[in-house]
Amino acid sequence: MREEKKSTPVPLAPWKFVVLIVAGVLLSVCASAEETAFPSPKDAIPQSELSSDYAEPIISIDEVLNPASSMEGAYPVHAYGSYGGLYFWMDNHRLVFSVLDKEEKDQLIISWDVDRNQVARIGFGRIVCYENGMVRKSENRPDLPAHVMRDLFRGPLGQEKKERTFDKRPRVYGNQFECNEPRLNLASVYAESHQDEMVFPLREEDGFLVTAKRTMFPDGRTKEIIYQDHIVYHRPENAPLNISVSSKGLVVPAYYPFIKAYLLGNTDGVYALSPDGKLQSIDYSKHNSGRLVLSRRGLLWLRGSVLPQSDNGLYLSRGEQVKRISSENVQDGKVSPNGCRLAYTTTHVDFFGQITRPTLKVIDLCKGDKSKTKGTGVDFFLMN
Repeated sequence: MREEKKSTPVPLAPWKFVVLIVAGVLLSVCASAEETAFPSPKDAIPQSELSSDYAEPIISIDEVLNPASSMEGAYPVHAYGSYGGLYFWMDNHRLVFSVLDKEEKDQLIISWDVDRNQVARIGFGRIVCYENGMVRKSENRPDLPAHVMRDLFRGPLGQEKKERTFDKRPRVYGNQFECNEPRLNLASVYAESHQDEMVFPLREEDGFLVTAKRTMFPDGRTKEIIYQDHIVYHRPENAPLNISVSSKGLVVPAYYPFIKAYLLGNTDGVYALSPDGKLQSIDYSKHNSGRLVLSRRGLLWLRGSVLPQSDNGLYLSRGEQVKRISSENVQDGKVSPNGCRLAYTTTHVDFFGQITRPTLKVIDLCKGDKSKTKGTGVDFFLMN
C-alpha cells in the first residue's frame, strides 16, 4: 500500500508572479505544477461526475460550419503554466495529466478545473491514455535501481489494475480511442491476417478503416506504401463500405463526440465520416495549412514551429472565411468533448534567445463576448 504524502498549502512568494500589460490587456499567469500546493488527494472521481456534461447536445456538421454566432469578439484564455506532456479532457471543464512532485521523485496524476482554476491530485503515475473515465498509466518501480522498470496499469480512474511490466519507458501503441480492454479487437484480428494492408482502428463499436496497401521486407518492415483512390470502412456486422477519399496524405482520423463523427483529412480535402458510413465534404480555405482540428465554432488550424514565425498561431476557418485568433507558437491542441474549448501548448523565445518550456492553455471558443467571462485570476483575452 502506497503511503499518502500529506501536503499543506504554501503561499507562493510574490516574485513568482509576473504581471505583463500587452496591448492594454492584463495577463495573470499561474505558477507551474511543480510550484503548486495540491489539495488533499482523491482516490477517484465518481463516474457520474465524469460523464455528466461530456458531449451534449449533439449537433450536425452543418451547424458547426454555419453557426449563428459570428467570428468576431474576444476569446477568453486560461493559462495553467509550464507543461509539455500528454493531457486529456475529462469532461468539458477539466483536464487530466501527469506532473512531477516538488521533490521530483513521484509522478502525480492531477486534474485542472478550468472554470474554478483548481488543481487536485487524483492519483500516481504517468498517464498515457484517458477516455471517458478509463485510464492507462505507467508507474516507476522504486524497488529497482534507477527506476528502470515500469508497471503498466489499466482501468477506471482510481481503480486501475496492473497489466504488465516493462524494462524501460513503455511506448503504448494501439487504438487511440480505447483505453478500456477491447471486447472484440476487430482491427487487430483483421490486421494480423491482412498484413499487406494499412489498418486504422476507430472506436470499437465503429470498426476500422483500411487505407492503403503495402509491400514488406522479409522481417515484416514496410517497404513501400501503395496509396489507393478510396478507403474501405469495415463496420461491425456490416459489409465493407468503399469511401471515396484518397489515402494519399491521409491523417489519422479524430473522433468528435459533439457531432458523432470522425474528421478525415488528406491532400485533397477535409471530410466528416459518421459511423453509419455517411461522408460529408467540408469546404475550407485552401490557403490554410497546419494541424487541423474541429471545434463547435468551425475548423481550427494550429500552426507552430521550432522557432516562432510570423504566420504561427490559431486560425478559425469557415469556408473561405479565415480569422487569426492567436499569434502564439502553437505546438499541440485538443478540443473538449462539446467542442467549445481548445486545450493547447505554446512556446516562445525568451530574452536570452532560448526556447521556453511549453505552456498549457485553454481558449473558450464559444464565448466571444468578454462581458460573459468570469474572472479567475488566470484569464486574458485574445482580441481581433
